[in-house]
Amino acid sequence: MSWTGLFDIVDPKSEIPPPPADFVEWANTTLFGAYLGAMIMGTREAVRVRYEPLPPSILRTNAQNMKLYNVYRVCRKASVGAVQVGILTAIYRGAQTGLAGEPYSLSNVQA
Repeated sequence: MSWTGLFDIVDPKSEIPPPPADFVEWANTTLFGAYLGAMIMGTREAVRVRYEPLPPSILRTNAQNMKLYNVYRVCRKASVGAVQVGILTAIYRGAQTGLAGEPYSLSNVQA
């Protein structure tokens, strides 16, 4: 993975160079993983909320507050799932891309 081009100093008057292709592929894969995590974890929590019965201690006047709380709960779980799966995808894809390059050999080391 060639990340060295990301941190080059560019003259403000010159045109900004495009990002490396490996970086664009890594970013797209990470974004896909985050979307997938949000969909899976959010849907899982929504199904759990839908079929989980309300406790009998909740009165009818408090039912509207519980509906709002359930929406917050689903959104929170979707956000956490997006972060978890997105980070896992980013680490896996970065390692996969980094290991696919030239293997490290002792002949490259200069004494």
